[in-house]
Amino acid sequence: MRIFRGVSDAMHHEAGGRIRPANQVSVLQIMAGTMQAYAGSCHLTVGSSERNAQHLHNKCSAEHPTSFVSFTYDYDRAVYFATFASDTGWVYEADTEQLRLAGIPFFDHVEAMINNHEQEVRVNLQGLEELPYDLILSAVQVPSS
Repeated sequence: MRIFRGVSDAMHHEAGGRIRPANQVSVLQIMAGTMQAYAGSCHLTVGSSERNAQHLHNKCSAEHPTSFVSFTYDYDRAVYFATFASDTGWVYEADTEQLRLAGIPFFDHVEAMINNHEQEVRVNLQGLEELPYDLILSAVQVPSS
């Protein structure tokens, strides 16, 4: 299935047209009583876990950098993310079957996601500096809508 990632012109040029994770952390810790999760949530764990990392990445990837990179099934949503702060941006296209064949894990559903309307797909690039270039099917510059 096709997935899309929207980034600003600045982010596209900073990364040299590559898709790179913010860091190599794929687990994050949530402490009891934290403001990042509701007390008593059966979907998150107290302590470190990948589920917590995905949840916090979904909540705000800028505050919680991980090895996960956000894509979406919705092309229009990717255009929105590419252009919401600038006149133009870039939309990358990849395919979940090709990711699977390359052994790159991705997750399109985790309980207690915050922004379900974004149809987010989190691709875990832990251990990789970037998504292999041959897995990027296209990268197109898009104007704001």
